[in-house]
Formats: sequence, C-alpha cells, structure tokens
Amino acid sequence: MGLFQVGYLLWFGTVWTIGCTIATSDQSPAQPYFDFERTAPFLPWMVPIYVSQDLAVALLFLAYRNVRDYLPVVIVMLAQVIVAATCFALFPMQLGFEGGSGVWAPLAAMVGAPDPGAGGYAPSLHVTYMIMIAAALAPRWGPRAGVWLWSWAAAVSAATYFVHEHHIIDIATGAVLGGLGALALPLVERKTVGWAARWMPR
Repeated sequence: MGLFQVGYLLWFGTVWTIGCTIATSDQSPAQPYFDFERTAPFLPWMVPIYVSQDLAVALLFLAYRNVRDYLPVVIVMLAQVIVAATCFALFPMQLGFEGGSGVWAPLAAMVGAPDPGAGGYAPSLHVTYMIMIAAALAPRWGPRAGVWLWSWAAAVSAATYFVHEHHIIDIATGAVLGGLGALALPLVERKTVGWAARWMPR
C-alpha cells in the first residue's frame, strides 16, 4: 500500500507540475475574480486547515486495508488531476489578492524558488480532493464520521480563499469536479471489482 501510494503521488506531482508549468508560461493569464476578492482578509489561523488537505491526501491510503479496495479512489483522483491540469494549461489564470499568494509563494521566495502552485488555480484540487475524501470515507466510517469529514471539506474549501490561494471561481469549479468524482466513484468500484478480483487477490 505504501509503495502504491508513493507511485500515485509521483504521478499526481508530474501531471500537476506539467499543468502549472504550461499555465505560468502564458503571458496574459485571465483574472476571473470579483473586485471585492482583492481585499479579502488573510487569516493566518486558517493556514493549518488549508495545509491539512495535503496531509490527508498523502495519508489517505491508511484508511484502506489493501490496494484492491483503494484502487477505485485512486483511479478517480488520477482522472481528476488530469482534468484539472488540462484546465490549468488551457485556461491560465492568476491570483488577484493584494499582496499575492498567501502560503506557498512566500515560502518559495525564502529559498529563491518559484511558487510551486502558480497557475494551478481553477479547479482547486484542494476542494476537489477533500470532497473525494469525504465521499470515499463517509460510507466506510459511518454517519458521525461523515459529518466530521464533510465539515472538514467545507473548512478546507473556505481556507483556500482566506489564505489567498484560490478565488471563488476556483473553489466552485473544484467543487464541481469533486462532486462529479464522488458520483463516479460507485460506478468505478463496480467496474473494477471483477478486474481487481482476478489480478489483486485479497
């Protein structure tokens, strides 16, 4: 499971980086945000909430007993990053918050590196993946855990805005992509059960 997750994260990183790189090469990116968003407050206390998504994705595999059960989730999430990276490349955007990006850009500047997330804005994969995590784990863990998981997804979605990493359109499109993935997950589970039973015995 650990090696499988490493492979998934490497694939995600490669596809995501390609999409962001192509997006940042555009000389006239779009600015699809409302004027009021430019002066939205930066809330430092929401940074840990925002970053918690990255940890959740990295450790998601711990919620599953074997690759066979985890495979449908990975398939959907890989499809989502391909869709997102394609959107980054085809529709380059830039942030409009006063002072710029709130989390990764300052850290990257400290070491003289470019902002790793520049260009990767709409759809927001933070929102997409939190919806996927909630949709995948809530049925496994029960209603009480479901309330907590969906509340976590909502908190991360809000945090992406209030740490100046995403605009409203990024959050909305991320929610759409996450919702589509959640709807597709049961179908992918049914489609993969036969193949997984043959090639991935328990």
